[in-house]
Amino acid sequence: LRARYLIACERIPEAMALIKSCINHPDISKDLYFHQALFTCLYMSPLEDQLFQEVLTDCKSGIEIICNTEKEGKTTLALQLCESFLVPQLQNGDMYCIWDLIFIWSKLQLKSNPSKQVFVDQCYQLLRIATNVRVIFPFMKVIKDEVGEDGLQICVEICGCALQLDLREDPNMKSLIYKAIAHFLPNDLEILRICALSIFFLERTLESYYTVEHLYKCADEEYNECSSSVQNRVRFELLPILKKGLFFDPEFWNFLMIKQNCLALLGDKAFD
Repeated sequence: LRARYLIACERIPEAMALIKSCINHPDISKDLYFHQALFTCLYMSPLEDQLFQEVLTDCKSGIEIICNTEKEGKTTLALQLCESFLVPQLQNGDMYCIWDLIFIWSKLQLKSNPSKQVFVDQCYQLLRIATNVRVIFPFMKVIKDEVGEDGLQICVEICGCALQLDLREDPNMKSLIYKAIAHFLPNDLEILRICALSIFFLERTLESYYTVEHLYKCADEEYNECSSSVQNRVRFELLPILKKGLFFDPEFWNFLMIKQNCLALLGDKAFD
């Protein structure tokens, strides 16, 4: 109660001294209120820049603090607190709680500024500091959910950028990106075929081969820009990026040749 009173009176140095004493107590420190109150004091003081350095709380506890702060109507503070947890996670490549943090951050960012363009720009800024390419998936989820139809095209562009990174040490991640593109563009047969072949080259499984076989047995379709989910520019920028993952250009092989070479790569699995 004393801490709440000091904060309400904006007697921040006194409040911080009391709160830090409570945080240093082995029993009282278990109450997350004091950690939340410390962040509130930092936000209200000239020491606001210390916010990022002061985060010593576990991410799960941090998420609870962020949600409690938001419930109190302090959206700006909640957003800053969320970023103070999210930014180090992105920089360190740590995926712990990252889905929850990005989801909460997206809601707070849009509540703070409803502009979809600002939201997308902020997503890109956070993606630029990320050191683990796997964070593209939670970011694509929130972009697709919050931005609407344009969000799908942005997600495809993010996948294209990710494929240009050096992913030789992480074939599973590369395969997931191809699968994401196929999910985003389910009506583009050419893209689907290239993605299926790329996934097969990475996984070398019967299941991935059957997907290739199914897609090549479908009747060829002319690409129709009007029915596409993405702009023509985005599609044609994506195609050469996708083809870099192939052992050959399927345009110059018929399905019989593709089948023979895929079965050769499968080896004994083809006869199981």
